[in-house]
Amino acid sequence: MDEVVGEVTVPLKPAGDDSSPLIRLDIKYPVPLRVAVAGRTQVGQLNEWADAGVYLLLDRPREDGTWTCYVGKSAAPRGVKGRLGNHLQDSSKPNWYRAVAVCAAGDGWDEAEVAWLEGHLHGYLSGASRVSLSNTQAPSPGRLSRIRQMPLVHVEEVLNGVLALIGHAVEGGNIARRPPSPRRAKTESPSRRMKGKSSVLNQMVETGFVPAGTRIFSTYQKWPGEGRIRGDGRIETSRRTFDSLSKAGNAITGGSVNGWRFWAVGSPTGDTLATLRDRFQGGESTT
Repeated sequence: MDEVVGEVTVPLKPAGDDSSPLIRLDIKYPVPLRVAVAGRTQVGQLNEWADAGVYLLLDRPREDGTWTCYVGKSAAPRGVKGRLGNHLQDSSKPNWYRAVAVCAAGDGWDEAEVAWLEGHLHGYLSGASRVSLSNTQAPSPGRLSRIRQMPLVHVEEVLNGVLALIGHAVEGGNIARRPPSPRRAKTESPSRRMKGKSSVLNQMVETGFVPAGTRIFSTYQKWPGEGRIRGDGRIETSRRTFDSLSKAGNAITGGSVNGWRFWAVGSPTGDTLATLRDRFQGGESTT
């Protein structure tokens, strides 16, 4: 069965089918983008993606719907296409079977913009319920003005839809908890495992970047709510205490949300915690 996305028809195949066709999308809204979904043998056909951009390397989805990916960027000659070609020979990343490449339509992105976008997407996916990231280090978003960030944040929305169509949904309910790897099981305390994906928030609280007791508010008018960030990095609302921003948001909406973008500091129109996280990882101050 095919899925229609705007003016583009996307042929759908099972996620494990290596015969899945090369998908090219010209996105006009919310921002003009060129998106491609390519298998390993199709990377050489991405001639229009030899520009600066970002990409995801996808491992096959697991039976419970969870999946692993690597977030990368390239602003070098030959752009994203060239970088993906290098990854075909990269023995440290042998398991990816599909890549999602994203470049700007029109004037294109510069090095600062793709660096910020890489860090932003890594931070976004690190808070998603279905996703594990294989990056050995979190990429720094660098420094980029708020005005230049504004069109880039919409890339996340486009990727959400594309990933869902090819069997890599970012969020989802009733997902079985993944067991920790043997290495983590030996070195991580139960309290640390409980915090899981909130480790960045813990660092923000521990360093005083976001003080303990900070009040947070839902950014969604349809689902109003508020809470506060405790000193242990957990989220306290009028209902109960939650281990992560996303779980606290899920309790309000009854569905699945990305907590980093669901919660804002100080008021519903304040800076989202995703914005503050990007500043924190980029070495900026809160002032």
